[in-house]
Parts: sequence; structure tokens; C-alpha cells
Amino acid sequence: MRLLFAFLLLFPAFFVSAQLDVIFKNLKPIDKERYKDIKGSSMMFDDWTVATLYDIKGLNYDNVLVNYNGESNFLEAKKNETEYIDVNVREVPRAVIHDVAATGIKDLVFLDSLVLINGPNLRSKSTFHILLHKDAEKMLLLEFHAAVNSVTDQLPGETVVRESFSKKYKMVLMKGSKVSKFFINQKKETAKQFEAYGDYLKWCKQNKKKANQYESAVLFLKEHAPNK
Repeated sequence: MRLLFAFLLLFPAFFVSAQLDVIFKNLKPIDKERYKDIKGSSMMFDDWTVATLYDIKGLNYDNVLVNYNGESNFLEAKKNETEYIDVNVREVPRAVIHDVAATGIKDLVFLDSLVLINGPNLRSKSTFHILLHKDAEKMLLLEFHAAVNSVTDQLPGETVVRESFSKKYKMVLMKGSKVSKFFINQKKETAKQFEAYGDYLKWCKQNKKKANQYESAVLFLKEHAPNK
């Protein structure tokens, strides 16, 4: 009886591990010095963050540590302290992070959860985008990229190249086959992209919202969604 009880206790842990092995293919070694000569970080989150991954078969994989690499444009999932994978979007097209604050992205803490989806029709190098808003007519997403900037210094007898990562978030508005990309800090451009749904700048002023914040853009689209 004790042996049977011990087996039942072990079984759930074995099942979860077996599930995760399904997605942990083509493992890569974690190289902490991968970008040692480049200042800054190419990663979307401050550190590995707990997520739930969803595959095309409808299965979900809980408590997976992930981070998005804006230089390689892949969502990375950590198997252990020494190995990780680039998540295959053909098999796993969606990831959800329930603790948004844990990502370190302060501008997005207003979200209930951070949803990463694969957007194959976006004509983008990014394999995943952050889903900000979705209704019957449109989707608003965030595209993340980390570019490497190089500065060359000519010193006596040598040339020194200094490299650093520059992180950028670009909003992506999808309506049918039409895709528009713009930055949230470009208020007039944002208003132009949203003009089919109302006067964005006027709405921000009336509701005492800052036009250059993602939260304002999301609230505006929600208020002007087709079912409203």
C-alpha cells in the first residue's frame, strides 16, 4: 500500500516532466557570455520569467521559464541551468505570462497578463508579438527588436569598436490584410492610425490620459470596439 501511495505521489511530477520533454527539442547550451562584448541586453524581460506555453494541439505547458531575444528574434525557453531552446512557433504559437510585473516592463503592468502570439502575416522578423488588444475588426500588437549599435573610436595606433544594444518597441495595427507600424511616442501618427475609430488625441484630453502610453491606446480601442 505504501509503495502504491509513493508511486501516485511521483506520477504527477513524472507526467509534467514528460509533457515538457515534448517541446524541449534541439537543445542549446546556455552561454552567459554570448553577448559579453556588447553593452546592455537583447532580452525583452529582466530575467527568465514563468510562462504557460500553448501548442497547436491545444495542449498547455505550465511553469516554463522564458525570455524573448530581440537580437535573434526568438522566444527562448529554459530547460535547466545549462540548456535552453528557441521555441518552435510552428508547434507552440502562444505563450502567456500571468505576472506581468515580473517581466520588468513597467509600461505594460496595466495588462492582466502578457500574451505573446506568433504573427506569420506581419511581414516581420519577430517570431512573437505582444498582444495588446483584439476585437472583431482589428488587433493591436507590440513588436520588439534589439538592434546592435556600433561606435568606432580612432585612438593612437588602434581602432576601438564599441557595441551596445538598442531596444525598440513598435506598435502594429492589423485590420484584415492591412498592417500599419508606428511608435507610441509619435502622437500624431498614432492618432492618424486610430482616426477610423475616433479622435484619439481629443479622447486622451477628455479622459486625462497620456497619448504616448500603451495603456491609453488600449483603453481607446476597447472603448471604440465594434461591440460598444
